[in-house]
Amino acid sequence: MSVALGISLVLHAVLLALAPADARRAHAPFPLTARLVPAPKPTLPVLEPPPRAPRAGKAPAKPAAAPPPPRPRPAPPLIAPAQTPVPAAPLRTPSFAVSTAYEELAAPLEAEKLTDAQRAIPRGIELASPPKPAGPIRPRYPAEALAQGRKGYVLLEVFVDADGGVEDVVVIEDGGTGALAEAASEAARRAKFRPAEGPGGRTASRVTLRIEFSFE
Repeated sequence: MSVALGISLVLHAVLLALAPADARRAHAPFPLTARLVPAPKPTLPVLEPPPRAPRAGKAPAKPAAAPPPPRPRPAPPLIAPAQTPVPAAPLRTPSFAVSTAYEELAAPLEAEKLTDAQRAIPRGIELASPPKPAGPIRPRYPAEALAQGRKGYVLLEVFVDADGGVEDVVVIEDGGTGALAEAASEAARRAKFRPAEGPGGRTASRVTLRIEFSFE
């Protein structure tokens, strides 16, 4: 048996010698190389904290409101030119005085202002009882004359009928302005008189009145 084993080894060596180099490398044993590879570190998952629940009784915060747009600037005021202040009109309280004019003062004026028919009517002072105003005679002070500070007097010849009504009024002297004379005439026409008394009772007559315009 040892002889047979020896022959087998010899034959095997011969075959390896006769075989090509590639075949010989194929039958050669492979060297084993061991390399230690470190094990990978375990990766832990990243845990995010859960969202906080809103506290009871407190509403969640609202997003901030956008700021309002800027307001346009007002235009600068126009500067008006300086005006000269107008002084206020002084307050004036009008006053009037109505009286019977003296005969010697009125006589020359009557001759110039009255007609013959008017002069034929008897004066009240020549009768037993002259005509008298039944109430106060109150003229209206002209506003323009009062504002301008105009004063004056007016002499009127007033013709009164037998019933006490005024038939006519004649301006025999204007000591102020035309506006005062007109105001005095209108007041005399509105007046009511107690008629004059003559020998036969009530009669037509005339009386000269002086109306003065003034103020305080």
